Amino acid sequence: MANSLTDIYVGVKKDDPNRKKNDFYPTPPLATYILCKYARPPQNVVEPCAGRGNISIELERNGHNVKSFDLNEYDNNLVDIETGVDVLELERPSDYDGLVTNPPYHKDLPRKIAEKALEEYPYVAMFVRLTFLEGKKRKNLFTKYPPSDIILLSDRINFGSGLVEPINKTHQLGGMIAYMWIVWDKRLMNLERSTKLHWVLLENEYDEWRAQYDQRSNSSGGRGYST
Repeated sequence: MANSLTDIYVGVKKDDPNRKKNDFYPTPPLATYILCKYARPPQNVVEPCAGRGNISIELERNGHNVKSFDLNEYDNNLVDIETGVDVLELERPSDYDGLVTNPPYHKDLPRKIAEKALEEYPYVAMFVRLTFLEGKKRKNLFTKYPPSDIILLSDRINFGSGLVEPINKTHQLGGMIAYMWIVWDKRLMNLERSTKLHWVLLENEYDEWRAQYDQRSNSSGGRGYST
C-alpha cells in the first residue's frame, strides 16, 4: 500500500516493508465488472497473474471461460489455478483470444507482459496505475500498439481490505492510487486507430454490480465469498 505521494508517483520500493510479497494486491470484483461492461473481453480468456483468482472469478460470473495461472501459490483460491507458471514463458492456449490481468510491478513486468501478449492475443486488458501511460519505453509500446480503450476510474480501488474477496462498497473503494484498465482490442484497432476514453465513477456502478453479484451467487448456491 502507498503511504505517501512518493509511493504514488514512483511506486513502493522493492525493499519497502509496506510492499506486499510478490506484489500481491488482489483486485476487487467491481473493477473487473467495469472492464466487462465497458470493453467486453472475448469468451475465452487467460489470466496469467491470477493470484488467488480475484479477476478470474468475476470474469466467470460475467460469462467468460478463464484459464488461470500464476508463478506463486496462495491459500483460499477462488478458482482453479495452475501455479509455477512464468507469465513471460506462458504460451497462448489454443482457442483463447484474450488476456486479462493485474500484473506485478517489479522488473518492468507490465510493459513486458503487454509487449508479449500483443504479439499473441487479439485482445489484451491490463489493470495498471495511471502512471503506466508515462515513460520512454512505454511510449514505444503505445506508438506501435495504440490502445483501443482506456477506462479511467474516477474514484480509487481499495487493495487493503484483507478479505479473500471484498464485496461491500466500503471494502472495495477508498484507496490512494489512481488506476485504469488499458485495453487493446484488435477488432476495433483494425477499424480505427483512435483511443476511446471512458471516465467511470465506481460508486455509481456499485449497486448495479451488487445486484448482479447477488443474483448469480444465489443461483449458484453461493460460494462462501467474504463480505
